[in-house]
Amino acid sequence: MRKRTAFAIATAAAGLLGVVVRVNTPPDTTPLPDTVASSPRPATGSLALLSLNLGHGRGTANSQMQLGQDGIHAVLDRVAELVRREHPDVVALQEVDTQSWWSGSFDHLGVLRRSLDEPAWAHGIHADAFGLQYGTALLGHDRFAQVESHRFGASGFTPRKGFTIARIQLDGRPLDIVSLHLDFALPPIRKAQLRELAAVIERRDAPIVVTGDFNMEPEVLAAFVRDQGMTTAPGDVTF
Repeated sequence: MRKRTAFAIATAAAGLLGVVVRVNTPPDTTPLPDTVASSPRPATGSLALLSLNLGHGRGTANSQMQLGQDGIHAVLDRVAELVRREHPDVVALQEVDTQSWWSGSFDHLGVLRRSLDEPAWAHGIHADAFGLQYGTALLGHDRFAQVESHRFGASGFTPRKGFTIARIQLDGRPLDIVSLHLDFALPPIRKAQLRELAAVIERRDAPIVVTGDFNMEPEVLAAFVRDQGMTTAPGDVTF
């Protein structure tokens, strides 16, 4: 019998996306270092999870290139305020940039980590070409172990996507958390990416929560949830 799995849904952030040329690059999974939060939170028996597409730090602007470094720092300050107000145990982030020319050429996750007093963290870089580096990330108040970054195979038309996965302990029991970002343009590519995700879930063999930016039709997502023996978790969806 398959283990029951929770599945939470977050929103997509609209805006400018780059287009890359076709590269026949296969998927890959890269181990990342374990990290520990500077101030671990006591066990509570529950998990509060927040997921947010940072949109390369653009906030509500049409493009991050309109803002400059100061404007992007101001957006990240507001994100940190949101996290402090909501006080989640784990934050899943998408479109998190590091050295990208279009978003100030600085580490966005590093800014958030310092603002939030150095939580446990993981950052998977999935798009790394043409002077752009970004991907998905996790922040938490415990320890992240068995951390991996999975980069999907190239779609041929759109930037590389992927997910970051890490294991936490919930009342002494292992629980995997995924921050996922699927392709925004092509339904067959999203389905292939979900198959890659399913293979990683099966290999890790632990209860799991998947959240992020799915860019997906509800009926297709519902079929994936059903096929994987998952449950859609209740939660607030906002922009």
